[in-house]
Amino acid sequence: MAKKKLEPAKESAYKQFSINLGLQIHYARVARNLTVEDFAELIDVEPRTVYRYESGRSLSLEALFFISRILNVDFSREFR
Repeated sequence: MAKKKLEPAKESAYKQFSINLGLQIHYARVARNLTVEDFAELIDVEPRTVYRYESGRSLSLEALFFISRILNVDFSREFR
């Protein structure tokens, strides 16, 4: 099944949302003095996956909820 293409304005808003969420993950990780490698080990992924998450790519809701618990951060404000 092919992916449905978003309207340009919605696609742009989605990209910005993803980037902002990635930055929040990055800030939360850094605030806890975790390196990418340490954080990757905590959430059981490769360091390159952490870089993807922090750049706003490849982040599932399941991963977001898990990261939220590990970092003890409520990302729900990003959804408002």
